[in-house]
Amino acid sequence: MSNGEVVVAAPVLPRVGQGVRYVSDDYSHLEDGKPSEVLSAVVVGVHDDGTVDVRAGGFTAGAVGYDAGGAPGTWHYPEKV
Repeated sequence: MSNGEVVVAAPVLPRVGQGVRYVSDDYSHLEDGKPSEVLSAVVVGVHDDGTVDVRAGGFTAGAVGYDAGGAPGTWHYPEKV
């Protein structure tokens, strides 16, 4: 998340160990960059400000904000089937 970005609180904060979806950052503008992807992730930390730390695809993203619409660099709950 960039400085000055507003963090929208999740309707219910997840707990450590819960599965969520992480939307990776979009690097498609770089020569060898990849576009944003929706990845399965596990919450490994929950912060007082409503952000979470997630582990996805062998890496950890810290202080990730919630976005129900799935903006790059955010997390959201899996779709209900």
